[in-house]
Order: sequence, then structure tokens, then C-alpha cells
Amino acid sequence: MSGWHRYDAQAARLTLQIHARPGARRTTAAGLHGDALKIHVAAPPVDDRANEALLAWIAAALELPRTAVQLRAGAKSRRK
Repeated sequence: MSGWHRYDAQAARLTLQIHARPGARRTTAAGLHGDALKIHVAAPPVDDRANEALLAWIAAALELPRTAVQLRAGAKSRRK
């Protein structure tokens, strides 16, 4: 993958490389972290709350229903 995003037109799929920082004051994009988009997440990293908040934020930012956004890897890691 080059950069922090890849679009597969044939599958109509956008794949993002995310570096999440849970426990922030608010959820916001914070620039790049290497080859990943750094996102500060305003949820603690317990009981999958940070992952759910991250997915909800991405869905809202892309104006998609929450069910259209899924986590493919990194459920227990900052790197998604």
C-alpha cells in the first residue's frame, strides 16, 4: 500500500491505514504517522470502546452508514 489510503475501484473499497491514539479529549484527525493517518480517539481503550468510536468517526467523516465501515485488522493495536 502506498501512503495511508488505497481505493480499489473494482471492489468499490477504500482501505485506510490508521494509527489510533485512544483516550484523547476529542476524536479528530491529527496528521500523518509514518504511512498511516493518525487519529486521536476520545474513548478509552477498554471493552472495544475506542475501536467503536473510531469506526463511528470514520463513517461520519466519509458520510457513510456505520455498517459500511469495518475494522479488518489491529483490534488490539494502535495500528489499524
